[in-house]
Amino acid sequence: MSKEIKTEIRGKWPSGAKSRISRAGMKPTRPVPLELLSISSDPAPTTTGASTGGHYTPIFSDLKPGQRLICPPDRAVAVAASLKQWLRKRGINARVQSCSDYPKDHMGGVWWWHKQDEKAA
Repeated sequence: MSKEIKTEIRGKWPSGAKSRISRAGMKPTRPVPLELLSISSDPAPTTTGASTGGHYTPIFSDLKPGQRLICPPDRAVAVAASLKQWLRKRGINARVQSCSDYPKDHMGGVWWWHKQDEKAA
């Protein structure tokens, strides 16, 4: 009589290979010393982000639709991504456009447009 060995398959591997869970790379965790813990009746925070709203909030607050935000050429894509996230968090339905070499001054540029402006253009 042969004994059937059950093998657990973790994950969907294309080759059908079975993966094993290894603990070799895991660091052992140490509990926090009790003297460093305390109990408080403070309420939970209402926001999860920084209280200032972000690093670029002062300049983004002054930016109007259709205006160009001038930035260093190598940072245009990063500033555009930050603006897109900033607008999304405020519920503004917008399109963000960036340019890393504006012909007039060879600086970077970031613009934001309302979604309805896209149809008119």
